[in-house]
Amino acid sequence: MEIVIPSDIIFLTILTLLLLFIVWLIVSYYVLKWFKMKVDKENVFFNEYNEESKIMLEKYGDLKIKNMYLVRQPIERFSLLLGNLVTFYKYREKLKERLPRHTYLLIEVQLKNKSLKTIMIEKNNYLKITGNYDVAETQEKLKLRLGKREKKMTLKEILDITKKRMGANKYFNWHIHRNNCHSNTKEVLKTLNVYNKKNQDFICEEYEKETIPEFNMHIINTLQNMYHIVESILGVRLTFWHGGRI
Repeated sequence: MEIVIPSDIIFLTILTLLLLFIVWLIVSYYVLKWFKMKVDKENVFFNEYNEESKIMLEKYGDLKIKNMYLVRQPIERFSLLLGNLVTFYKYREKLKERLPRHTYLLIEVQLKNKSLKTIMIEKNNYLKITGNYDVAETQEKLKLRLGKREKKMTLKEILDITKKRMGANKYFNWHIHRNNCHSNTKEVLKTLNVYNKKNQDFICEEYEKETIPEFNMHIINTLQNMYHIVESILGVRLTFWHGGRI
C-alpha cells in the first residue's frame, strides 16, 4: 500500500526544523559569547589531501609544469543568494555593483606520449586537485609567464613549498574572507614568483577587506559544520561557497 504524507504535515515539519535551527543558532551564539570563545575562528576540518587529490598527485605530481593559467569567474546565483541570506543582505548593493570572483589554477603537464593533461587546483570549502572541471562562458583565463627555474618544478614541489609556507591548517581549510580561494591561488603564484600587479588585479581581493559581523560569521560557520557532517555521513559533495553548484 502506498503511503501518502499530507502536504500540510510536510510543511509543518520543515517549518519546525527551520525554527529549531534558528533557536539553535541564537542559543549557541550566546553560549560562545558567555564563555568568551572566539566566534570568527578558522575551523579546521582537514589536514591532508582528499582521496581524489591524492590519486592525482600520485599520477601526475612528479611531472614538470608545461603551462599554467589563472582563472576567475563570478560566483553562481546560489552562492550569491546564500551570501545575502547569511549576511542579512548587508552587502546587497555592493554585490550588485561587482560580484566576487572565484579564482583557481589550471595546470598543464606533459605526459610520456607528449599529450597534455590539464589539472585544476582550487579551494571551495576544502582544497582539491582534480582533472574534472567546468567550462563556462563567464570564465576568464590568463596565461602565466613562468621563468626557466619555475618551469623545471614539478606539481608536487610547487604544492609542498606552498603548504610549508602557509601551514597545513590554512593550506587545506577555508574561511570566507581570510582564507578562501584567493588565498591559495595567491600563495601558489608567490611560489612561482608570478604574484605581480597584473595577476593581483586579476584575482581582485577587495572583499577580503570586509568585516563580517560576529553573528553572521556564526551562521556561516554553523552551515559549514553541517555541510561537513553531511559529507562525512553520506559522502555527498556540494560546492559549499564560491562555486555554488549543488
